Amino acid sequence: MLPRRQFLLALAVGAVDSALRYVNAADDETALAESFTPSAEFQALITRLAREHLPDKYEKTKNWGKTTRVFDGWKLERDGLKVETRRRFKDANDGAWQKYTIRLLDPEHKFDVRVANLRQRESQAVCDVTVVGLARVSGRHTQWENGVQLISIGAEADARLRLRAELAVAMKLDPTKFPPDFALQPRVTKADLDILEFKIRRISHFGGPMVKSLSSTVREVLEDKIAEDRHKLVERLNKSLAKQQSKLRFSAADWLSSLNSKPDSQPK
Repeated sequence: MLPRRQFLLALAVGAVDSALRYVNAADDETALAESFTPSAEFQALITRLAREHLPDKYEKTKNWGKTTRVFDGWKLERDGLKVETRRRFKDANDGAWQKYTIRLLDPEHKFDVRVANLRQRESQAVCDVTVVGLARVSGRHTQWENGVQLISIGAEADARLRLRAELAVAMKLDPTKFPPDFALQPRVTKADLDILEFKIRRISHFGGPMVKSLSSTVREVLEDKIAEDRHKLVERLNKSLAKQQSKLRFSAADWLSSLNSKPDSQPK
């Protein structure tokens, strides 16, 4: 028989039908290792976590907005019959401007959430969660000289990003109710971020080393951001999970009621 904690985790992430399927397939090791579609509520929870920890609304600039003071003509000043001239200056764009941005594309619909390898580890149920999302990465280099724009080139790329996490779930019962409610207490034990695919989708119609440099730099900015976010990723995911604890409490009475109302939910 499938351990109780695995059954409850299957119930939480895959709804009643998935839990029953896992109970009936408990003796089949391949069934426990296969991936299954989690419930809409669990997908929404994981999607929220992924949106917080995948690069989004990120901007990096270098010298963007830099200006210099340039001559802007003469100013005449009259004092009675005396006329004086003074030089006038203004701030003008100058130098090499660089800007890079990263944003997620339609995460509500383009995030793929998968849960797999449901298993037992000591007193906890453990599963592997994978989230794949699409991000748009863009870069622009603009060269100014004393207010005159000499060149402006841009590049835009789409990247498929993957967040992988091992989730260990403990269960806590509330003995003040009968049947007792139970709360799932998930904890991320390990996690990683990586780039599955990177494709340049648009680039300025220029050639030469400057454009090639921009194309490679756009990817480097994404890689640097991934490496930065990978640091302390487990700690940050667990902090986010702690804020969602109220959403991981389930009523056994409600579940039993829904189970009794679906006599054909158990596979034959």
